[in-house]
This record gives sequence, structure tokens and C-alpha cells, in this order.
Amino acid sequence: MGVYAEGRYHPYERLYLNSNFNAAFNKNEMTKLPAGIAEQNGNFYLKEGYSYNTFYMREFAGVDPQNGDPLYYTDETHSATTNKPGDAKLIPLNRLSIPKVTGGFNNMFTYKGISLGVDFNYNLGYSILSAQDVYFTLGTYYTYNKYQYIYDNRWTTPNQVTDVPKLTTKSDLTVSTYRLYKGDHIRLKNLQLGYDFNNLAFVKRMGVSKLAVYGRATNLFTKTFDKRLPFDPEVSYSGLDSQDMFQYKTFTVGINVGL
Repeated sequence: MGVYAEGRYHPYERLYLNSNFNAAFNKNEMTKLPAGIAEQNGNFYLKEGYSYNTFYMREFAGVDPQNGDPLYYTDETHSATTNKPGDAKLIPLNRLSIPKVTGGFNNMFTYKGISLGVDFNYNLGYSILSAQDVYFTLGTYYTYNKYQYIYDNRWTTPNQVTDVPKLTTKSDLTVSTYRLYKGDHIRLKNLQLGYDFNNLAFVKRMGVSKLAVYGRATNLFTKTFDKRLPFDPEVSYSGLDSQDMFQYKTFTVGINVGL
């Protein structure tokens, strides 16, 4: 849409606003599977009537306040817990690895040659699992444990109630809902500010068809909805390189000249 005030003004002096919004709703269901196929496919559940992206894992039941051990529910009834992962049942969860809704919205303002563009994207209604999680949670990778939430909430003393187990150098790679995070986020993807000199007399005398300058910033801000999340919500599962843990902020300045 375009918005401007009517009056005795040159079109160049009008304030224009162009906006758009889009959303995609994602859903899938397995309707037929080969006979005899295993229900477990890595961290996912394979069964007719379920989404192909249904997580299948043990359910984290918190931390034993007496000794700091991680606890797991023995089954889907949640009636008993254990500190032995092998005694906990794998459960299909009501949590998916694909967003229920994805989309974006942007605005472009123009006035007297000045332009301001603001672009957001979002993903909502999904969970994320990443191998990078171990860098932030396991004592065997203590030199990487620089995530503030872990330091502030890790179990340290008897009778402490928390959701972060004690520090130990024993490797515990148990995949449970402790390592599953809410991936919902809204990201300020692009912010661009520019100025078009075309309406100025000296540009016409230069004999160029276009002269404009601009500055652009990407990934300036991301709003997440899980206080425990230690990495970027769009991270890949397998990437373990620290440069893959977060989206970099980038800043660009340029000039556009048309001859």
C-alpha cells in the first residue's frame, strides 16, 4: 500500500509507505509406511497418522535436588523417574522440528530521496535439537561452557531446585527433552537506509542516470522465546564449529551509479 498526504507538493516531497506481510502454514502426515519399518528413525518417530517431523526421545524430569543428577520419566504416564537413561522409555512427543508458521513482514518508507527499509522474518511453533548443545551443557567441554544460563542455574548444593544438572566430566550424551529447545523467533533480518540524489541539479549535470548511497545491516536483533536457548534458532543439527552457532551481524555501505 502507499500512504501520502495530498497537497501542493512535488511527488518527490511526499511520504510513502509500502508494507507487506506473508505467512505459510506447514503440516504433514504419514499416511502409509512399508510393513515392518522401525518406529524410531534417529530422533524422530515413524508411524501412520503422525507428522514425519515428530520428535521421539526420553522426557527430562528435572534435576534430583539431593545429588544434582538429571532425571527422566520412565514412561508417558510421568508417574516415576529414574537417573538411569536406559530405564526411561522413548516417547513420541507433541513437538515437531518444522515450524507451524513461517513468514515475514517488511516496510519501506520514502521521503525526499530518503528511503528506509525494515525487513523481519519469523518461524513459530517448532522445536530444535542441535549437536552444539553439548558444548554448552557437558562438563567434558567445560572450556566452552560460557553460556550464562548454565552458570546461573547449574546444581551445586543439596536441596537446590533447578533444571540444570551438576557439573561432571562424565560424558552424558543422552538425547532427551533436556536438549530440546523452543525454536520460535522473530528476526530483524535487514535494515537499510539510503539517499537518492537524482532530484538534485548537480547529478543531472554529471550526465549519470542514477546516483544513490545506502547502508545496510543484517541480523541486528532476534527475539527468541526460550530462556534456555544457547545457540541461534536457525542453526543446523550437526554443525559443531563455533562460527555456526550464531548468525553474524553484517554492515554494508555502498554507492549505486547508473551511466
